Amino acid sequence: MLNLGSSVSTKSRQHFNPLRFKECIAWYDFTDTTHMYSNAGVTTLGPPATANGEHIYRVDNKAYALAPLDNKPNAIGAYIETTGAFERPAYRNDTGVGNAQFSARSHLKCSYNSGNAKSGAVSGSTVTYKDMTVYVIASTDETDFTPQDYIFRLFGPGNADWCQMIAGGNVGHYKMDTNQSSPKTGAGADSGVDVTSGKQLLVWNSSGTTSGNFYVNGRTGSGISNGTCVDLAADLDDAACYFSVGDWNANNSSFVGNIGEIIIYNTSLSRDDSYEVEKYLMSKHEISINNSKV
Repeated sequence: MLNLGSSVSTKSRQHFNPLRFKECIAWYDFTDTTHMYSNAGVTTLGPPATANGEHIYRVDNKAYALAPLDNKPNAIGAYIETTGAFERPAYRNDTGVGNAQFSARSHLKCSYNSGNAKSGAVSGSTVTYKDMTVYVIASTDETDFTPQDYIFRLFGPGNADWCQMIAGGNVGHYKMDTNQSSPKTGAGADSGVDVTSGKQLLVWNSSGTTSGNFYVNGRTGSGISNGTCVDLAADLDDAACYFSVGDWNANNSSFVGNIGEIIIYNTSLSRDDSYEVEKYLMSKHEISINNSKV
């Protein structure tokens, strides 16, 4: 994650594909209008140029749509979607790079009967919380996240099994929370970095229950190993499971801001492999991160 400056050019990263690493189970790209729809998977938002503010009905999981056949069942949903018009996020292209904007009471969700990647299930994967890597591009002008705002949530199969990224507190920090039903317990990681305006690269990498690293733009205010996670292997081959971006229902707080991309790997990527994903996102979303070692 560290020692990455702004010298990486768009040209040098344009051919990188996050699916190079087989354990990619979620790749929701809110800049790619050819994989976003204004209806139930028929009419894409683009090309041609998409109007700023156009509402999004469905977004493909590119970890399903573009994956080899043998890896498709492991994707967390074939797509995410929402049915209620008042809940639909809006496409944003006024910052030079397209983003999906999630405001209060808007969300996209997949479950076994909506966007399932495997018949009767949201996924064929068993996601191990202590062995995963997550990348998010997010931006917001908000600073007060009381109550907390939800960026994404992976839920199930138990009624208290979840893994979620949130913005919480005043002044807000990006955080990663995990929880399990039995034995009922929870754990979390706080990036220790204040939420600020402008696009930020959020990276969570867990390589053990006490070795969770949460970086914002390449840095953390809480040390290198700054978080814990529960020791849960969540079997997503279950009808109780779902994955949502923004809030998971209309009664909670969605992330008020922009989400440009979400990539999730069902493994703890090596340092070198993580560099590849980070450099790809930095170049694509035109951001730079701290290039000094912590």
